[in-house]
Amino acid sequence: MKTIISSYLLIFCLNVVSAQSITGAIQSGGVSRTYRLNIPPGYTPGSSLPLIIHTHGYTSNAFNEQNVTRYSQVADTANFMVVYPEGMKDGNNNRYWNVGLPSFPNAKNDVQFVSDLIDTLHLRYNIDLNRVYSSGFSMGSFMSYILASQLGSRIAAIGSVSGGMYAPVIAAAVPGRPVPVLHIHGTADDAVTYNGIGGGGGLFGHVHTDSLIRFWVNNGMCNPVPAIDTLPDLVTTDGSRPVRYLYSGGASNSEVVFYKILNGLHAWPGTTGAGINQDMKASVEIWKFLKPYRLDQFVGFRKTVNPAVSFSIIPNPASGKIKLILPDGLKNSDFTLVIFNSLGEKVRTETYSATSDGTLDIHTLLPGMYRVQIQTKNGVYWGKVVKGY
Repeated sequence: MKTIISSYLLIFCLNVVSAQSITGAIQSGGVSRTYRLNIPPGYTPGSSLPLIIHTHGYTSNAFNEQNVTRYSQVADTANFMVVYPEGMKDGNNNRYWNVGLPSFPNAKNDVQFVSDLIDTLHLRYNIDLNRVYSSGFSMGSFMSYILASQLGSRIAAIGSVSGGMYAPVIAAAVPGRPVPVLHIHGTADDAVTYNGIGGGGGLFGHVHTDSLIRFWVNNGMCNPVPAIDTLPDLVTTDGSRPVRYLYSGGASNSEVVFYKILNGLHAWPGTTGAGINQDMKASVEIWKFLKPYRLDQFVGFRKTVNPAVSFSIIPNPASGKIKLILPDGLKNSDFTLVIFNSLGEKVRTETYSATSDGTLDIHTLLPGMYRVQIQTKNGVYWGKVVKGY
């Protein structure tokens, strides 16, 4: 009966030209996964609209997130769809996302769920697959970065608030292409602290926000020196104000935009509540940032970037000298090698000629996981190496 009612609602909504919020469910990974979808009044059967996938914070749900973010009001005016998927419930009946934390050892494959959800909504509503975006708050923000790292073939760009990346996740991340990112974070956030939590344990063990931004700036090959703009303090009673950092000039015209909310709380800017920043509306700023980006603008880049390990390193793990085993397409070519640590910081740069044997001494590096980038005139390639003791 529930399936019949849901199907009736879907058919009904397709024939009504007023804003609609409907609930639905799909099968993914052998379980039923739920979501809430906002259909703007400008939608008509056959039209192809952009889609924002917004993931909620820990303990929240789709209904609450729709009310807090007010994305639906923006979408109704700007004519795009917003879907609010729901995470699985943990032992305390709280909804969560599988963002790589040991706190949830039996977590489901949420990346697959989001991919299945995109397929379902595309079949039902013919969404524009070149303009699918991810947004998230708190743990949902962590999920947005997981999607940017693992589902870059489907997510054009992301907008994230009050979240980040868990240290082992950022160490293993190889997004495979430049991903435009907008991030908003308050310096007084007491749940996902601005300075990070050492990278280990706990529900919100995460890297420093500055390291998070640096990782995505490096990934997008953006100018590492930002244009900084202190925005007007329009509402002085909220006790905070935003500073905008723009990292432009990235590959395929991608950018990273960071709004540092001075004295800002763990909150969605623009929503109601004591001490929440009112100088900006996060949902409006995120949509303004996301809307120009299309997946097809990165097609040429994806042809030259292998998202997997595209060359070998031996030995691996290693403590002294390593040797790069290059594929035929890189042999006998000049290239630049860049090594990044787990925080996305550039720690080593070497230039190799076509006649070099591809060896490198890494004994001076600290133990840990490193991402190795090879830059050539024909493209960019990635590998990884573990530096042992």
